[in-house]
Amino acid sequence: MTEQELKETILEIRNSTLPIPTQQKLIDELEGSRWISVDEKHPDSDSLVLVSFENFDMPHIARYSKDESGGAFYPGDEEKSYISYGLIVNAWKPLPVTYREVAT
Repeated sequence: MTEQELKETILEIRNSTLPIPTQQKLIDELEGSRWISVDEKHPDSDSLVLVSFENFDMPHIARYSKDESGGAFYPGDEEKSYISYGLIVNAWKPLPVTYREVAT
């Protein structure tokens, strides 16, 4: 979904007759599931996120860490960043919430 499509979908939800809490839940889910370009924004330091690469087809779980030169994405607890392996992170998104079975 492009940024423009996301904005249009959110507008449709806001203009719907759904209850406001339901609208907000849908909007939060949509925004949390989209890829965020690294040119647009970086995640919080030391957070775990899902990353996409410009030059590799499989996404990975990564840690983003800020430092004096800006910041970098790292595979898990490793000290070498993805770029040191020749992998270029182009986008990221928050990890989904862990599944929890609801007792009925």
